[in-house]
Amino acid sequence: MVLVSEDEALQSTLSYYGLDTETVDQISPVQIHPSHVLSDLYSALGKNKKMNLSGRPNRPIGSIGTCKVYRYFRPPPSLP
Repeated sequence: MVLVSEDEALQSTLSYYGLDTETVDQISPVQIHPSHVLSDLYSALGKNKKMNLSGRPNRPIGSIGTCKVYRYFRPPPSLP
């Protein structure tokens, strides 16, 4: 398990309390996105206009789905 700090200041604070962390820059090329991005990507699954399918409902994924490592081979359609 890896703990990721938003910046070096937070990393320093957590280190003071004995927690070793990495910053987002230190784990490159791995990217971290908010859970709503995964939800948006999942909503495109099964979407088909010709067959009148709306795809997966856009709802929160939950902790079990967001704690996994996902690999995709092209950038998502739109990232914030």
